[in-house]
Amino acid sequence: MKLFLITLVVSCLAFSGCEKHGHTYSIRFLSLQGAELANGSIVLEEMPPEEGKTRGHYALRFTKVKPTSKEIEWFFRLFEEKKEGEVEWSVGRTESREAYCFFNFMPNMADANIVANTGSIIDGASRGTWSYGINAGGFEGGVFEILKR
Repeated sequence: MKLFLITLVVSCLAFSGCEKHGHTYSIRFLSLQGAELANGSIVLEEMPPEEGKTRGHYALRFTKVKPTSKEIEWFFRLFEEKKEGEVEWSVGRTESREAYCFFNFMPNMADANIVANTGSIIDGASRGTWSYGINAGGFEGGVFEILKR
């Protein structure tokens, strides 16, 4: 019986892939001046779609940076209580059929948000921009990077 259970567990791991929590991506947020604000991960249960939406979970580790500009100040203010949470990942195509990715890090917030845009993920990596939205409008934030682990 013990051998059967061990065989069952090993078989489940082999057939479900070695990734315990699905598909994992490393992420980084940089300020407009290039200072790293945070790094972390996004975990998806399934592969991102070729087009459409999926949801996953993000976790961030903040870097100690003085809030020397509005984008840094708002980045930390908006993420202050949300070092972990749900992320909505959308994949679409431009009119010229180029793929792009859109990440909404606060999909259930109406009055404040942080989002990121990148081109398609080529060879497991992409780089784009992040921005923040508050009641006063939307503002440029800095650089966003994503890398498949």
